[in-house]
Amino acid sequence: MHAFCASFPPIADENSRVLVLGSMPGAASLAANEYYAHPRNALWPILFALWELPPREAYAEKVSHALSHWVAIWDVAKTCYRKASSDASIQDVTINDFDALFLRCPKIHTIFFNGKLAESLFSRYALEAASSRARVLLPSTSPAYTMPLEQKTAAWGAVRRAAEE
Repeated sequence: MHAFCASFPPIADENSRVLVLGSMPGAASLAANEYYAHPRNALWPILFALWELPPREAYAEKVSHALSHWVAIWDVAKTCYRKASSDASIQDVTINDFDALFLRCPKIHTIFFNGKLAESLFSRYALEAASSRARVLLPSTSPAYTMPLEQKTAAWGAVRRAAEE
């Protein structure tokens, strides 16, 4: 059975320079009310590693780290129906309001997609909102995507480079 899922507000502020987009928070994240809460998701360890810092456990410290390094985090889907955390089962998607986000955060110049589904959904439903912003597909941080962490981290180095521009 497909369950109704609703995304969270963005982690973003007026200083954000890059936006990392997922598709929709997974079951562990929805239950914890925190982005990337699954213990094996690599997003937070990668974001700390990019700035050569030890990872933090407290969600508030994770959010603070992202914002202090000009990284905004959100999802393409505002709502959808999905089986468990399966991106392949996402149906009946409504899209977040990217026009409003980019008005609130005008310094965002690069959009990074955390996996192919996020890129596909954005391209299908919200591409116009991207305007002239660069768009970059990154390997998913999901534990279901089995690329070694070192390779994921190397690819995600583009986030730091863009954030520091």
